Amino acid sequence: MNSPKTTKAWTHLKWGHTCRKKGQHEQATTHYQTARRLFRAGKCQKGLFAACTQLGDHYQIAGDLDGSLQYFQEALAACSPNRSRCELAEAEGNVGFIKQSQARFAEAATHYRKAIQHAQEGSDDALAAKMANNMGNLYMQQNDLEEAQQWLQRSRALYDDDVPGNLLNSLGQLAMRRGDPEQALHHFTAGLAAARQQGTPLEVALQLGSIASVCRDLGHTERALSNGNEALSLYMAQGHAQGRCSMASLLADLYMVAGDLAMAQRHIQASMGLCRQLGNARLQAFNYVSLGNLYAQQDGDKRRALAEWVTALRLFKQLGMEIQSRAVIKAMAA
Repeated sequence: MNSPKTTKAWTHLKWGHTCRKKGQHEQATTHYQTARRLFRAGKCQKGLFAACTQLGDHYQIAGDLDGSLQYFQEALAACSPNRSRCELAEAEGNVGFIKQSQARFAEAATHYRKAIQHAQEGSDDALAAKMANNMGNLYMQQNDLEEAQQWLQRSRALYDDDVPGNLLNSLGQLAMRRGDPEQALHHFTAGLAAARQQGTPLEVALQLGSIASVCRDLGHTERALSNGNEALSLYMAQGHAQGRCSMASLLADLYMVAGDLAMAQRHIQASMGLCRQLGNARLQAFNYVSLGNLYAQQDGDKRRALAEWVTALRLFKQLGMEIQSRAVIKAMAA
């Protein structure tokens, strides 16, 4: 039988879910924190796992990766060895995802491998497939496309005929990396249909942003702007700081192509502000490239643009992004 503290904790956890669905993010955080405190006091490991998992997800959406990792690690610690294999898999996968987001690739891979093993031991093919998909994305991020493809194929083999939107998005990203934007658009469009039917608003926003990106590369500017603005609205409604940051950067490039330099500058400044808040040096470097491009287009010369490109180049070199560094050098020399 649950103690009064534990019963109250489950109520706060439920209230947190309700507030989150309504977009009341601060209130949701308060309820989740209260639930965590009460579960700890009542020594309810199952409840502690649930509350810490929600807090980890909540902080990740807000862009606080260190805070998110703290709670996901606490959720993992709440999973004793005799707990559900699927809960262990979920906890390992969540820690892996944050470490991947922090570019701690070797650590992320270790957590994903443990997650896959636990999911298979728990006979949860869908969860194992999700973790294999994450591994594919991890290797894509490191530009190892052959290894990425093998993991995505493994993920696909674990699903029935109903392929979820997250895997379709990964397949689209792989096609983009391999220079096949038409195939990428096919996967992203199918992923959007799946997300609208069964996914969350954030999954819909992910697909819309991917479509906007590939449409930009294909020269479909109007469609790209439509999808990009819808994605940005969804990210804003969900309080997803990282999504807002990325979409503002993409929309800045699109408005430059469309010739609306005022809107482009507005989105660059918004993305830069969010990047500083999140400590996202990688995206900030791309924003400096965009700002340089904007100044070159506004002024008709490179006097102001060069300073921004030099800053971008310095960041790219610090991050070891050689392909991007070469692209900036080429732009500066043109």
